[in-house]
Amino acid sequence: MIFCTLCIRKKMREVRMITFFIVYFTPMLLIVFGILIKYFKQYWLIAGYNTASKEEQEKIDIEKLGRFIGNIMFILAGINISGLFLRYLDYRLLGDLTWGLFIIVIIFTVVRGQHFFKENNFSNGKVNRLSLIVVLIVMLPVLIFVFGLIGYGNVQHEVIVEEEIIRITGMYGTSVSKEAITSIELLDDIPNIERKVNGFNLGNVRKGIFRLANWGNGRLYLQSNKGPYISIRYNVEGFILINYKSPEETIKVYEMISFN
Repeated sequence: MIFCTLCIRKKMREVRMITFFIVYFTPMLLIVFGILIKYFKQYWLIAGYNTASKEEQEKIDIEKLGRFIGNIMFILAGINISGLFLRYLDYRLLGDLTWGLFIIVIIFTVVRGQHFFKENNFSNGKVNRLSLIVVLIVMLPVLIFVFGLIGYGNVQHEVIVEEEIIRITGMYGTSVSKEAITSIELLDDIPNIERKVNGFNLGNVRKGIFRLANWGNGRLYLQSNKGPYISIRYNVEGFILINYKSPEETIKVYEMISFN
């Protein structure tokens, strides 16, 4: 049993090391590739060109393609670094969404690459229109998803008091039995929010499970980083924190919960 536990821990460390290597090494590798292709003319690094026949290579304006691909490498590295920075600031949702932008740029690169053929069978701007259509087709669902998710996350949560439970609606909504509640308080301050465990945070809006100093993990439904805060304690260690942009609205909801 101990041997199995040690094996699992070893595997987990290996996975973390591999993940760390991939995540942090990728932007550096992209920058190195960009420099080699754009400034040192190492065109053999361009996928597709290095496997093309001599006749096919002669149909490509390789100098322009090399500059284009080099710039794309720098853009992709910038997107990766932006994602890492956003995740470091605990904007994990936005950080993860940068991978969508990463994919869009790659697709755009493949489509745009058609412009560097010296003998282009498409005329009268057909390639430009085709490139635009393909990029828009890919971007539109991603943009709809991103803005839809941000919009849904910013929708103000609602607290509903029912006969046996208190229910919180919206993203990462939850409910707690009245019998399980040990205290309901109105606080001016709360401990420092250390990190997000699983949730949504954008600006002052925080919804989901977060870790607070000295309190541990709990559910937050915050629209403001200033008090007052409604604190609902349940099942000894569990807690929910709620507030709104308007202190008056927070107090109103607190009174509604307390009197019920």
